[in-house]
Amino acid sequence: MDFVQWHQINELAVRQMGKPAVYVSNGLEYVTDKEKAIWEHILTKVNNRDHTVDLIYGGIFFFDTMDEAQAFYGIFNEYPVESSPVYACLYSPGGVCLTENT
Repeated sequence: MDFVQWHQINELAVRQMGKPAVYVSNGLEYVTDKEKAIWEHILTKVNNRDHTVDLIYGGIFFFDTMDEAQAFYGIFNEYPVESSPVYACLYSPGGVCLTENT
């Protein structure tokens, strides 16, 4: 039996697409005022409301340029999102995790 961890799957997917990417995993429960403030901050910063459901469930967001990916990733490194239940990882087009908001 073989096993592949989630970060390895992400690396493979990003490498296959060949584009800069940001993986987002949303662990918010939307119960506390703090978590509601985190969610509101994210929605305020993300200009494309078409991705609201994607942000709720999490996944990999692909970008045409590294600057776009870094700007999107930056949202998850701001207060009150950093060190919250919302995890983000910035990937190079080669599938290497460059930084995490932990």
